[in-house]
Amino acid sequence: ALAHHRHHHGQPATSLAWGYWKHTTKLTGHLSHTEVRKVTHGAQALETSHALHLLDTSLTTGQPHHLCLPLTPHTLRTTQTTQTTPSLLRDLTPHPTRRRTAATGTGHGSALVERLSALPDPADRHRLVLDLVRTHVAAVLGHGRADSVDPQQPFKDLGFDSLTAVELRNRLTHATAQRLPATLIFDHPTPEALAGRILQDLVPASGSSSLRVIEELNTLEAELQQLTPDHEERARITLRLQTLLSNWNDARPAETEAADVGDRIQESSTEEIFDFIDRRLGRADGVDSAPSGGR
Repeated sequence: ALAHHRHHHGQPATSLAWGYWKHTTKLTGHLSHTEVRKVTHGAQALETSHALHLLDTSLTTGQPHHLCLPLTPHTLRTTQTTQTTPSLLRDLTPHPTRRRTAATGTGHGSALVERLSALPDPADRHRLVLDLVRTHVAAVLGHGRADSVDPQQPFKDLGFDSLTAVELRNRLTHATAQRLPATLIFDHPTPEALAGRILQDLVPASGSSSLRVIEELNTLEAELQQLTPDHEERARITLRLQTLLSNWNDARPAETEAADVGDRIQESSTEEIFDFIDRRLGRADGVDSAPSGGR
């Protein structure tokens, strides 16, 4: 943009967008063959002599911007998919016909939403989205099978970096037709947590409150695994979690508590029943009797 701006005002500027250079450097030397294939998208690697020739040529054209990328149309056409090919390159060749499959969510979010809506069980909905996430995670990492991806393992431990994180986001964006952020796997650090986020976006009204709570707990669990708190912070977090659990246990529905009392009466001896009655009567009279084994 700066080069075009200066060129428009008669000022000198030349911007070059380089493709992948065959001669490796510290910037590219760590990339595997699979990673190189992902970043080249069907383009040939630039020989150093060719790249320098393009540099010399660019200074003689008077144009402010050049894409120095030796494309191979045949290779680009046979490897192109809208999930992985940059939008800049998609119009250079006809789009290949892609077979719709359940594993990719048919490539359209509406179809995926229809499948989710047809499942009455929230657990089945979550499982469907989790399978979708694991399928794309396996594809990005070069694994052959989705079931090789541990849904509870953090993406960082699975081998994701910034490059593969963006690729996964792009794949899931296409599969779900949702606007997903670039920080997707950092905000939801495991496949399980990510599936919960995507499900909530796709069918926000379909999940029960209990399912949403479980999804939030999955996210919390993943975040806790990433923490390295000191002793004081760990104690504070532990106390907060214990308080939540205690409040949850104390807030059971009345019918559940009544059912528990009935079950205990059925299982109690005569002495335990009389002890239970005496303590209940003692509370009603304002006497705080000591507990003695039964409820």
